Amino acid sequence: MSVSPRRWRVLIVDDEEPARRLMRSHLAGVPALEIVGEGVDGLDAVRRIEQQAPDLVFLDIQMPGLTGLEVVDAVGVEQMPLTVFVTAYDEHALRAFRARAFDYVLKPIEATQILTTVERAVRRLTADAAAANGELVPPRADLTDRLASLLADLERERAGDSRITVWDGDTAILLRPSEIQRATVDGNHVRVDAIGGTYTVREPMHAVEARLPSRQFTRLNRSVLVNVDAIREIQPYFRGDFAVVLRDGSHVITGRTYRERIRRRFSLV
Repeated sequence: MSVSPRRWRVLIVDDEEPARRLMRSHLAGVPALEIVGEGVDGLDAVRRIEQQAPDLVFLDIQMPGLTGLEVVDAVGVEQMPLTVFVTAYDEHALRAFRARAFDYVLKPIEATQILTTVERAVRRLTADAAAANGELVPPRADLTDRLASLLADLERERAGDSRITVWDGDTAILLRPSEIQRATVDGNHVRVDAIGGTYTVREPMHAVEARLPSRQFTRLNRSVLVNVDAIREIQPYFRGDFAVVLRDGSHVITGRTYRERIRRRFSLV
């Protein structure tokens, strides 16, 4: 009696529905895979990884709530399934992926790229399962180490990109991240409150967030990103939200999407 080959459980995580749909269409025809769910943002990804225990996750890097890298931090590198990062072209990220031999998929997503990546992932999962059953080596131990190193590499790269361009009228000013206290959505742009003045960034919030070090900055809601050094205290608020008091005396209420992120980051009971 023949034994059916194992099907590996896959989670797709991307905040853009068309991207999830395209990924699903590429993966649906692969016999070795079973799509068990789709995460719509970083917080949803953390919940699904913990509850559904997929073998493989395709994880978008830039998402609201939590970025893909913050998802890894929240879940923990030792608990993460085999991970393929999905990203628009970013020189720093790609250099880190290549240095640590981590798989990634570039947007716009192409079928040949996905299928090649899937073949490598299935080979790795199969080898890990064989090693675990034979008690040869701790499965994925090297991947855990490389994932931890990857996160450190990406954080160092981001911190090394030490200036962000802001505008004071028609004058471009270069600020260090440490000079920025708060960034607030202002129409199609972002208003930046910094040491020395208030400026404008001619980009959307997600682009500003991607260029600032995640260990130094955190989103409080869809409209506000702050330097954690600017936070004075965090108070309980209605319906599980928090009122974050900044050192300038202003208050920011966390949104529903972001309150769990704040709870995890600052170990709030």
